[in-house]
Amino acid sequence: MKHHETSGPIGKGCGEDARYFRGMLDLLKDGTFMIKPNGDIVDVNKMGCDMLGYKREELLGMNVS
Repeated sequence: MKHHETSGPIGKGCGEDARYFRGMLDLLKDGTFMIKPNGDIVDVNKMGCDMLGYKREELLGMNVS
């Protein structure tokens, strides 16, 4: 398995595959977070936002460590 680090949220200028992944992420019924090794949140789906009571823009860049 390869580790891919993104420079920003999934779906922003990353091409068709990223837009597809972003759409699939939002269909999940579980809160899903993409977190860098240093603890920065780089992406979150709608359910994750709803679970924590934040807007997506507020969570992006927050640190969980």
